[in-house]
Amino acid sequence: MVRADDSDDADPLTYDRYQELKRFDDSKAGVKGLADSGIAKLPRFFVRPPEDIAVDRPSGGSSSGLEIPVIDLGSLAAGRPAAVARVLAAAREVGFFQVVNHGVPESAMAGALAAARAFHELPGR
Repeated sequence: MVRADDSDDADPLTYDRYQELKRFDDSKAGVKGLADSGIAKLPRFFVRPPEDIAVDRPSGGSSSGLEIPVIDLGSLAAGRPAAVARVLAAAREVGFFQVVNHGVPESAMAGALAAARAFHELPGR
């Protein structure tokens, strides 16, 4: 398991983010495995330097105009190929999407959201 402690003391000149990501990926534990392990700080490879984040922000404070695709699974039985095509297009063009009418219980979604929030609220390096 790759933990924050594994890379915190790494010299910035010799730190190899790729190798740390590879070890994490090879562990097959994923974010859930990190959360279950009881880590207290995010691993270094999850923390983006401020200069990288600044590049992603639109200049002048304007909105990017990006719309999050919404995939409705309510009529999946009637049009599975069309729904699959919408998921593929959203994944290729935007990288993520919102799924509605999926049948996942509200309590399960709330639990997943709480776990994700707890993970992302861990202190950085």
